[in-house]
Amino acid sequence: MKNRHPELTAIGTIEAMRQGSASEARFMEAFEVPRWTPPEWYRSIRHANAAEDADGYDFFIDTTSGEVPIQVKCSTAYIARYWLRHPRSTALLIVVNGSDSYQKIRDTILKQVKDRIDGNDFSILSRPPWSVPNLRLVSY
Repeated sequence: MKNRHPELTAIGTIEAMRQGSASEARFMEAFEVPRWTPPEWYRSIRHANAAEDADGYDFFIDTTSGEVPIQVKCSTAYIARYWLRHPRSTALLIVVNGSDSYQKIRDTILKQVKDRIDGNDFSILSRPPWSVPNLRLVSY
């Protein structure tokens, strides 16, 4: 079916990119805010370079066990799209909304990172949807 309003598609794409950039910025800010005490295994966080970004990674959290790749999304709807584009990704995924507190963002991702380095990586968002029985992604 032909798209009768390509300008609306372009506007939607631009808006999605804006929301994605805002979510990534909020995620990084959560780790730059002063007065938070990182866990003993946490070393640092960095942005992905261009090649890593092309592979589907936004950030890397450096730990005493090595780096853990992170992908930030602005909604669960974009998680399914991410897995379709990067089915072999090893990234941990996090949905960041503008209303999420820095503490909530840090707690959410640091729990996933800790589980990953401890070998207890059972987070549903860290695996493609088709590998999780009875999972349905719903967007509201």
